[in-house]
Amino acid sequence: MSPARRAVALVAAAALVAGLAACAPIPTVLDTPKNGDTVAISVDQPMQVRWANQSPAHGAWVLQAPPADTALKTVGRKTEQPPGGAMAVDVFDFVGAQPGSQQLTFVYRRKDGVPPTP
Repeated sequence: MSPARRAVALVAAAALVAGLAACAPIPTVLDTPKNGDTVAISVDQPMQVRWANQSPAHGAWVLQAPPADTALKTVGRKTEQPPGGAMAVDVFDFVGAQPGSQQLTFVYRRKDGVPPTP
């Protein structure tokens, strides 16, 4: 892996869960997942991936490549700025689209192009 970027891969599997179709799906939230983490969600179940970002003015977490809209559908991305100067959070929202699996790779990119320090 290039030292110019850090990448974290996350594998998400969308599985059809019988008997839960009538209930509102409970969102799955992943805070700072680790490389290779796997999560199972059902079709139509929301999933949120959250990354701490100490300095959003200098860089941000980005999704290296969007899902092919197979198992997961991208809903959106935002940066939450908590009041009082607390650490910002880069938030990625997805929803289970159909049964299958999808690998997601997130990369922290600095705005000035300088590689992040390990």
